[in-house]
Amino acid sequence: MTMREHDLDRDPPSADLLAGEYVLGVLDAHARREARLRASHDPAFARLIDDWARRLEPLHDELPKDAVPTHVWPRIRTRLGWASIERASTPRVGLWKAATAAGFATAAALAVVMLQVPRSTPPSTPVAATPKAVTPMPEMPVTRLVKNDGQLAYLATVDMHGGGMWLVPVPGAMDEDGMAPVLWLIAPGQKPKALGYVGAWKSHWVDVPKAELHAGMTSKWTIAITMEPVQPVAPQVPSSKPMAAGTLSL
Repeated sequence: MTMREHDLDRDPPSADLLAGEYVLGVLDAHARREARLRASHDPAFARLIDDWARRLEPLHDELPKDAVPTHVWPRIRTRLGWASIERASTPRVGLWKAATAAGFATAAALAVVMLQVPRSTPPSTPVAATPKAVTPMPEMPVTRLVKNDGQLAYLATVDMHGGGMWLVPVPGAMDEDGMAPVLWLIAPGQKPKALGYVGAWKSHWVDVPKAELHAGMTSKWTIAITMEPVQPVAPQVPSSKPMAAGTLSL
């Protein structure tokens, strides 16, 4: 029996739906031979068969490899509105006149769903998310740079591993008056070494060679701020006395 026995108006099937039936394998032996013969001399019909084959290939790949139980096909026939048992005396007739390729594909998809043999799957065990390890920030020494009147001007957080320091100003503590603050590193008995211009209102990073920074921390070198004229490059010799100073220490 084929799907055509359920046709309402007894019209011959369209070429597109006949090609679909051929690919699905629901034609009887006689109709299948006719379709195969037609495809051999009708290129347009052959292309329709190829189109249906490509369209239904994903559904075919999803079919289980196990043998389908004998009770499944009668259930499919019943779900599609057919008699559960094929009547041998029913003559082969045409498809519904109003049937379309989309409707045919829907019926085919329903058959595929019904053919799927239920499989019990074990409940998935929830996997606990592994918390990210948080690396604690290492403790870093802080040096206070104070003015001659004892007012705090800067805080210098020294990073021995990074090779430098974060310099945080107290906003408004330095009287700029057209000048800019310069940071100096001063070893005992040595000339001051300029570390560059620094901000008077915003914090920023100052690079210091690790060897010098380690020596300064262990030998308690001085860091100082002077106010210098603004130039493309910071001066290498201070032009005035320090406005603020502090001592490096571990």
